[in-house]
Amino acid sequence: MTPYWCALVALAAAAGLTQPLANRALRGSIVTLVGCGALTTVQALRDPQLGIDVGSYLNAFHLSHSLDFLAGDTLYNFEIGFSLYAQFLAKQGLSDQWFLAITAIVTMLPVGLTIRRYSRMPALSVFLYATLGFYLFSYSGLRQAMAVAICFWAYRFIIDRKPLPFLAMVLAASLFHQSALAFIPAYWLFPILPTGPIVIAGIAIIIATFALRAEIYPILYSLYRDSPVLIENTGAGLLFVALALLWLAALALGGPDDKGHNSPTLNGTRNYLYLAVLFQALASVSFIVGRTGYYYLIFLVLLVPELIERQEKPSIKAAMWLITVPACLLFFFTQAGAFGLNPYKSFN
Repeated sequence: MTPYWCALVALAAAAGLTQPLANRALRGSIVTLVGCGALTTVQALRDPQLGIDVGSYLNAFHLSHSLDFLAGDTLYNFEIGFSLYAQFLAKQGLSDQWFLAITAIVTMLPVGLTIRRYSRMPALSVFLYATLGFYLFSYSGLRQAMAVAICFWAYRFIIDRKPLPFLAMVLAASLFHQSALAFIPAYWLFPILPTGPIVIAGIAIIIATFALRAEIYPILYSLYRDSPVLIENTGAGLLFVALALLWLAALALGGPDDKGHNSPTLNGTRNYLYLAVLFQALASVSFIVGRTGYYYLIFLVLLVPELIERQEKPSIKAAMWLITVPACLLFFFTQAGAFGLNPYKSFN
């Protein structure tokens, strides 16, 4: 685990050393660059076999060199965007190590750019990305991690209310992983305000979705695939409860500021957390649904800093810090083992 901790220490050091700088934008740029750079370096220098699904991706990388996609060849069940990406790198004569390193950079870059542009606390956002499972997932789920990063980058078009560029970006992401299409509702979900009736209806939908998850999931699965549905016991119920409670806390703590102003970023990312809760309600019977929720869950890296920054009472702000950091570190430690990344192994 040492390299992972070193990356987090580098992030913390950058945040501390830049604190005296008066230029907040410059501080954010430095912290984001150092934090994302450290995480990317650790990932780029890992052993090519470190990660659960990496072996199949490396086999695909080798195979792609000799395929003709225009003639109808396919690369396993991979989408055409990732297939062409792998083939392009393969034809450059790159090694496995370079393939994984470049993929790490391509995945991290849109995440860092989005954090730098929209986070109220870039250091905390990078920390959350690293510890909440998104970073660890990118070691194994290369295609979907790239798709999630592209959709996260498309957030700028949601903020600017530009539907066509947003849809184009999501469609581009779906060329790397088809599940990215689940992010399309994000554009229209963003401006919905949590009025009393909407919140009550939302709670009722969460309860009903969880109670009927074994009946709802097969229906949704049939829209996505023709193969027989598999009901799994994923053990995701605890995370569902945690996310549902976090959504309720975000409603309670994320009201108008002392001047009566609402935050569009807070409201939109809170709505995304709600949809992530719905995905997680179904995740206890399907790993696939749980991973699809990543497109919305990743916005926690913007939501949590926004919530903390808006608190007027120092005691509440301090309590949120004391809960967030230890909980995320504990989650990070347990997930590293689940993704097959502990112990860390560097390339030879």
